[in-house]
Amino acid sequence: MEIGVTFSHKHIKDLGLDLQKSLQGLKSLKIKWVRLCCYWDEIEAVEGTFNYSTINTIVNFCELNKISIILSIGMKSPRYPEYYIPNWLNNRIKLKRNSLITVKDDYLLNKTKYFIKKTIIKFKKYKSIKIWQVENEPLDPSGENWFSIDKDFLKEEISLIKGLDPTREIMVNLWGNLLSARKNYKQAIKLADIVGIDLYLRCPVVFLKFFFKFMGPLDNDLKLNFILNKIRKSGKKVFIAELQMEPWEPNEIITQKNNPRSFLPKHFVENIKYAKSLNPEITFLWGYEYWLWRKARGDKRYWDEALNYFTKK
Repeated sequence: MEIGVTFSHKHIKDLGLDLQKSLQGLKSLKIKWVRLCCYWDEIEAVEGTFNYSTINTIVNFCELNKISIILSIGMKSPRYPEYYIPNWLNNRIKLKRNSLITVKDDYLLNKTKYFIKKTIIKFKKYKSIKIWQVENEPLDPSGENWFSIDKDFLKEEISLIKGLDPTREIMVNLWGNLLSARKNYKQAIKLADIVGIDLYLRCPVVFLKFFFKFMGPLDNDLKLNFILNKIRKSGKKVFIAELQMEPWEPNEIITQKNNPRSFLPKHFVENIKYAKSLNPEITFLWGYEYWLWRKARGDKRYWDEALNYFTKK
């Protein structure tokens, strides 16, 4: 199993971290795979004007340092608030809470496809980009307004990308904690070359009214392995697109706790061991930015766990 990390430059900025130092950290850990994010609201903040400067800097760094990339494209990208539709477009479409975004939302579909087209044309020349990720957990409801993307909308996006770049594989990722409950892996199998599973082993769930308990995937190990083998038997690859490697505390985007229950340094090796038991081709760790942030605040425990793992494995 290969190991990589998700690298969100927006989250890096929000945490007050330096982009260049954060990129150098990838070299320090000898990271060979990263999952990067094209944030639409950043790139096309003004309609018709595309500014790829930040993501271009990161891709060039990876190209220079022989780091392989999965590039996430579309309206939905890793990190909260999930949907990154530019304000100028949001003001026109006015989606309602709990909306299922379908091909009937043709104005949004056309604008999304145009953004994707510009992005593919911009970056397909880079050899370091190995895989296109289309949207982020598109078939799962999430974000501030609990939107989800219909399979036919997603199919339109994927068909466009395949036409522009038939050489690279497509990944669609899913919220893995509810795989058998939602069964959307069946749709992902039909659409993608790679099915990415996002797994969080200790995420907060409301218990009664004011109490939380931490839970992992709803499926037990036997059921989860059964589903993943079913994906493989269909001829598709299985990645763990996100493996929890940072705390997820109740009602907190970034926790200030010294010893958060949801993820402690000791969980680093435990979680990777769990991922290996599922036999994915590649696992992408979720929390790289958090390790840097803790280190910058004088707590090196998380960073040292990562350093020990990556440099000695």
